[in-house]
Amino acid sequence: VRIFVVKCQNRLAKKIVEECVNAPYQWFLEQNSVSKPHYLQTDILMWANDGLLRIMQMIGSITLLIIASVTLLYISFSTGILGVIVLLFLSLIIINFTRTPISKMSELRRISSTSSLSALSQIFRGIKDIRLNNSESYFKKNFLYFFSQYGFSGYRLRLFQNISPVIIMAIGQSCLIVISLSLWFSNYSGAEIASLMAFIIIIVSRLVPNINKLISDLNGIWAALPHVKSLQNHKKFFSQLKKETLPKYSNKIPFKNWSLIKFKKVNFEYPNNKNQVLKKVY
Repeated sequence: VRIFVVKCQNRLAKKIVEECVNAPYQWFLEQNSVSKPHYLQTDILMWANDGLLRIMQMIGSITLLIIASVTLLYISFSTGILGVIVLLFLSLIIINFTRTPISKMSELRRISSTSSLSALSQIFRGIKDIRLNNSESYFKKNFLYFFSQYGFSGYRLRLFQNISPVIIMAIGQSCLIVISLSLWFSNYSGAEIASLMAFIIIIVSRLVPNINKLISDLNGIWAALPHVKSLQNHKKFFSQLKKETLPKYSNKIPFKNWSLIKFKKVNFEYPNNKNQVLKKVY
């Protein structure tokens, strides 16, 4: 799986680099030479590792979740279906509660990471001018501000990503207690309850960690959404740019197909005075 993800990652990186290399020179003049490459590299890595990889991992988690749920329903249909519905309902509430904060913190972390790198690069590249103008404190505060944002956004991001498994684990343990009580009030004998609970615990011990893994993958996808949206905007921009420039240059030979340029009978003369015009002969 990881080899496939790396191949997709390299293929996307190749396409983006080709688009950038063939972009108009005016586009390069409008970009920040430090932040734009960092954005592109981080977006590609997050798209591959926290987007594509987690989606592929979710397939296995969903399959195991379905098998465990069917087995639990087979043992005790009424109690099992109640437990599955309650667990899924509470899981959806947790996912919906953490989705927006995770996306916001991921976007803030993305921006602050690039901004802190850009601020630090300005210090190293312009230290002579910084010392001449006595502006060390400004650049230092600028870097520390974004670097602090990067640290706190990462802390909050991990907090919202890790709080979901803890809640799901507590819900799973509560479901075990509810199931045991329901079996007790259903006039089962002690031996039957012990055997059923032992089997249910085995299933739940696989079911709850699997749900935690599924929610963790979903949280990773929410964290990758700002990076995916950035790549989508990048692709849309270059697709539109290609449509605008293609008709203009459709009848001309692309520069990459030029093999040799020859100039015949070309010379020039430097003017002797201001009134003399540059002479060209072709």
